[in-house]
Amino acid sequence: MKFKHGLKAIIKSKSIDSTVDNRYFPVVTPEENAVDTDDMISSLLATAKRANDDYIRELNHISETNSLTMLTPWHRRTAWHETFINRDMAKLYGLAAKPTATDSKIHAWNYTLAMIEECFESVKDLHKRNWHLIPFWLASADMNQSESVPFRRYFKSDVVHKYAQVWQQYICFCLTALNDSSNHGVQFTQNQRSALIKLSQLIDNFDPLEDSATASKELQKQIHEVSVALIKHKDWEPQRSSLIYFAGVLGFHLHDHRWKLAHEYTPTLAALQFCIRVIMLEHSLPMDTRDDDYQFRREDPLTVFRRTRDYWLVEGMPTPFNYLHKLLNYGWKVGKDGRGRTLCRWSRNGKTLFFGGKQIHMRAWKKMSHDVMDELEEFMSEKLLFRGDKSLPQMDLNEIIDDPGRVDTPHYFARDGFSNAQRQMLEAFVKSNNHGVRQNGDNSGFEFDPNQVKMYLKRDREFRELLYIAYIWTCGLAGRTQENASLKYYNTMNGERNMCIEDGQFMCVSSYHKSQAITDTLKVLRCVTNYG
Repeated sequence: MKFKHGLKAIIKSKSIDSTVDNRYFPVVTPEENAVDTDDMISSLLATAKRANDDYIRELNHISETNSLTMLTPWHRRTAWHETFINRDMAKLYGLAAKPTATDSKIHAWNYTLAMIEECFESVKDLHKRNWHLIPFWLASADMNQSESVPFRRYFKSDVVHKYAQVWQQYICFCLTALNDSSNHGVQFTQNQRSALIKLSQLIDNFDPLEDSATASKELQKQIHEVSVALIKHKDWEPQRSSLIYFAGVLGFHLHDHRWKLAHEYTPTLAALQFCIRVIMLEHSLPMDTRDDDYQFRREDPLTVFRRTRDYWLVEGMPTPFNYLHKLLNYGWKVGKDGRGRTLCRWSRNGKTLFFGGKQIHMRAWKKMSHDVMDELEEFMSEKLLFRGDKSLPQMDLNEIIDDPGRVDTPHYFARDGFSNAQRQMLEAFVKSNNHGVRQNGDNSGFEFDPNQVKMYLKRDREFRELLYIAYIWTCGLAGRTQENASLKYYNTMNGERNMCIEDGQFMCVSSYHKSQAITDTLKVLRCVTNYG
C-alpha cells in the first residue's frame, strides 16, 4: 500500500493521544531521533575491539581437547594440553618475567646469572687441574658409559647468558608462585619450600649498596642450594616437579597463542639441561674444596662426582633430568624428520618468488645483482687499485692451476704471483695524484701517510661488506652467518682455506655447520661426482 506524499506531513502535524486503551501510537520521524554516523561507527568499532581483545585473551586459556586428530605425536608426547587444562598461560608466563628494578626479586635474577657463570667456571677448572676424564662423564647421560666427547667449554660470549636466562626465569617463577602455588598449579616438596622461603627472606633484606661481599656470596650460595633442591626431585614424590612444570610453561608460544613445535622447543630443553649439569657438578665437586688432597686420597674426584651424577644426571632414573633429556632427544628426531612449511614459492610463470609475505621479481633481482657487481668493479678500480680508467686488470682464471692439497700457512691460490701483483699496484698508486707517500724522518726511506692508510683501510672494509653481499646473492645457496664468518681465503694454523679456483671458476666450500657448534663433532658429506 502506498501513501500519498501529503499523508506523512498530516500525521506529523497531529498529536496522537497514546493511552493504554488507545490503539493508536505516536509516530516518530527519523529527523527527531537522528544519530551522528561517526559516533555510531566509533562505538561499534570500540565494541568490536573489546570483543576481539577478550577473544585473544581467551586464546591463552587452555581448554579441553577432545579430538585426537588435533594432536600431533609431539603434542601427545608432551601432554601439555592435559597438564595445563583450564590454566591461563599468560598468567603462568608472568610468573617467570624479569622483575622490575624496584622488585626485590631482581636480586635473585641477577645473582642467578652469577651463580650459573660460576658453575660454568667449575667446568673449565676441571681442565685446568687436568681432571679431563670428568667432563666426558658430565656430557654423558648413560649411567655406565662416558661420552665420546667432553662437555663443551667453548661457547660464544652470549650463549651462556642465554642459557642462564632460562634458569633466571625458573628461580623467579618459583619465588613468585611460592605464596600462591595452588592457584597456579606449581607444587613444591617441604624441603624445596623451606629453601625458597629462606631465599625469599634473604632477597627481601638484601641491599646491594650496603651489604658486604659476604652477603652477596650468601645470597648466591642460597640460590645454588635452591636450584639443587629443585633438581633433586624424584618422580615418586606426591608433589609434581616444578622444573618439569616450568619447562611445560615455556612450551607455550605466548605471542602466537599456541604450543611450540619440536624444533622451536629443543633450544629451551638444551638450556635447561646445560644449567642442570653445571649446577650439579659444582654441587658434587665444589671448586673451593678441590684443593683438599686429604679428601681425594680416600676417594678420587671421579668417584665423588659419579655418586651424584649416576642418579641425577642420567637417563632411566625418576628425575627431572631424565624427563627433559628424553624429551630433548625425541624433539630432535621429530624436528629433523618433520616436514615444515616452505617459505619460498614460485609463481606459475617462474618470474616471481614469494618469500614469506613478500614477493621478489626476478627481473628486478637480476638487475640489482648486476648493479652491485658494476659498483664493486668501479669501487675496486678507483679506490683500491688507483686506476683512472675504472677498469680492472685482465685475469684468466683458467690459467690458474690451484692446488687444494697445499695446507702450508699462509698459502692461497694467488700466493705465488703476489710479488708481481704488489709491484703493479704500487706503480699505479705512485702515479695517482694523491698517493700520500713521503720520506721518513731520517731520509732513509719512504713511508705512507697515516691518514691515507686509515682512509684506505676504511675503503677496504666498505668493499668487503659489498663483496659479501654480492657473494650471498650470486654464489648459490648461502650458509648461515657463522658459516660465512668462518670462511678463509688462505690457510691458517687453525684450518685450511675454504676458497679456491677450480676449472676456471671461483669456488667456496664451507666447513663450519650448526651441529658442529652444538655437538663438537664433524659432519662429513660423502658424494660421488660424475665427470663424464
